[in-house]
Amino acid sequence: AIRLMLDWMHCGEFLPIADEEISVELAIDVLALGSAVLCPRLCGYIANAALIPAVTQGNVFILYGLSKQYGLDRLEDKCVDAIAQNIDIFGESDDLVNLLAMEVSETTQKG
Repeated sequence: AIRLMLDWMHCGEFLPIADEEISVELAIDVLALGSAVLCPRLCGYIANAALIPAVTQGNVFILYGLSKQYGLDRLEDKCVDAIAQNIDIFGESDDLVNLLAMEVSETTQKG
């Protein structure tokens, strides 16, 4: 994660890692590191370059939570679209119920 952060700081992009794509786990590590060093542009870049293209039915709720935690609007939009497109699959899943409860709670707290 540190190497990717340094690549981005020096080159403005991530240099290839042995012709492999950046895994979601590594992207999340870079996201946390970018947040820790107060670099929101790095957070946005890793979200756009690696997390948004990696949204799947299996990780959509985790990535949605990260989008809210780090204020990544484009990632949040992608996750909401993925949930909406698969609403019949998620139906009354615990993840969807928890997400909706969290959203209602945030809305009522804002007044």
